[in-house]
Amino acid sequence: MMSFDVLIRNATVIDGTGGRPFVSDIGIVGDKIAKVGFIPNEADRNSKLVIDADGLVASPGFIDVHGHSDYELLVNRYCESKVMQGITTEISGNCGFSAAPILKGSIREQTEMWLQRMGIEARWNKLSEFLSVLEEGGLGINIATLVGHNSLRSSVMGDDAREPSLEEMETMKILLAEALEQGAFGLSSGLIYPPGCFSQPNELVELCKVVRYYNGVYATHIRNESYDLISAVHEAIDVARQTAVPVQISHHKAVGKENWGKVGTTLQMIEQANESGLDVTCDMYPYTATSTTLKMLLPKWVHSGGTKALLERLNDPDALKLIRAEVEKRFVTEDDWAQVMISETANEELKSFEGVRLNEVAIKLGKTPFEALVHLLCEDNAQTTMICFTLSEEDVAQVIRYHRTMIGTDSSARRLSAPNKAGKPHPRGFGTFPRILGRYVRETGMLTLTEAVRKMTSLAASKFNISYRGELKEGYFADIVVFDPLLINDTSTFHQPYAAPEGVKYVFVNGVAVVYDGKPTLALPGRVLYHSRTT
Repeated sequence: MMSFDVLIRNATVIDGTGGRPFVSDIGIVGDKIAKVGFIPNEADRNSKLVIDADGLVASPGFIDVHGHSDYELLVNRYCESKVMQGITTEISGNCGFSAAPILKGSIREQTEMWLQRMGIEARWNKLSEFLSVLEEGGLGINIATLVGHNSLRSSVMGDDAREPSLEEMETMKILLAEALEQGAFGLSSGLIYPPGCFSQPNELVELCKVVRYYNGVYATHIRNESYDLISAVHEAIDVARQTAVPVQISHHKAVGKENWGKVGTTLQMIEQANESGLDVTCDMYPYTATSTTLKMLLPKWVHSGGTKALLERLNDPDALKLIRAEVEKRFVTEDDWAQVMISETANEELKSFEGVRLNEVAIKLGKTPFEALVHLLCEDNAQTTMICFTLSEEDVAQVIRYHRTMIGTDSSARRLSAPNKAGKPHPRGFGTFPRILGRYVRETGMLTLTEAVRKMTSLAASKFNISYRGELKEGYFADIVVFDPLLINDTSTFHQPYAAPEGVKYVFVNGVAVVYDGKPTLALPGRVLYHSRTT
């Protein structure tokens, strides 16, 4: 007689492959999907949990291909902001920054500074050590990680604005290989951030040869997303061409009104690369604002040597004069400064500026906008984050619609309740996946439901070689989201970000409910996923 740990009845199944929906029952035993199809009524009596999903959609759990949870997982293990969206797996270690290796330089300094604020000690240097720390405490979702290029570079050569020596290059390759052996899924780069911004393309090519040997992926926050966008995409494609490594262009967008429309050209470039036999894809989130650290408004050279050197330059009148001239070439009008909103500050005395536009901060301080920028950076040890309203809705929609685009939050896991509700983080961290299903599927019809789910599941699992996840089929891990297609939507806003989406009813991670009847259960069934070279 059939019996299940979880029996989901009458669901409209969208299996993640892009195939047609069908009505079915789903039986879960342990951490696996045991049955998809008709299940006799008598199984109800012998099953531990029975859910009637009539009128609801059941799909594979969503895969966040561009997350930043990393060591945030040490304080937000339940991953409420992720599970409430239906996310069951996150690819972390993006934009060149990973939790390991952290041997020296600004990467170690910044990690220890952040952890100190959370009352946590960095008990690891290598990736295997960090993953063990994660496993000790449990996780709300599955975590797969990349190795950050900035983390590698800083660990080997600090924050110097120069090319690595032959010995340093070899050491980076050894550290990368070690992390890939320990289960990393590939390499990420953040080529606008120090120290990665000081690298030359050949450095990435050499590292990606190692990634290719281990059948990993290279995910890149490209070198420029504004005036030099096309050249930056060409660089990413060229890495694929020289190494045959699969490339993922992270949060693909065109920043600044003068650059809107360029994604039409870059998507054609990506398509042509694939037609020539390369594997180049991208991801995006459904919002017209970006978010990063406030210090990224400063010229590249200011970042050489790390945070201490940056702050010294801001306090040097001669250096400050040069910095001001460069910054004010890009920020000319009041409207330019108004595009920047302060998101989070580390300094408690600056909290009143969270959620405030930079031009308004200047008025409050009685300073010019540039002086306000410098004031915040100096008073906050350059830890302030910002949100920039610089994208075009048409561009965002075009990228999301593209058939090789996946979905990523570009965010870390957050609590939905105190403590650890900090600042005014970007709403993408709370609403990305429901917003796709509500806005781009139900409201505008830009995507079909099956295509949207494919982007969120099997396309991502296939790209990153995540085995037995990303499809709702027998024998696969029971990562499942059950949602109401008529209600699902985001509710998070830029001024009230800590808000759960609507319409996500049940979420299972490895067969255990992490969301039940629309509420987080605070269960910890997630796992650290380890990449295998033979996958």
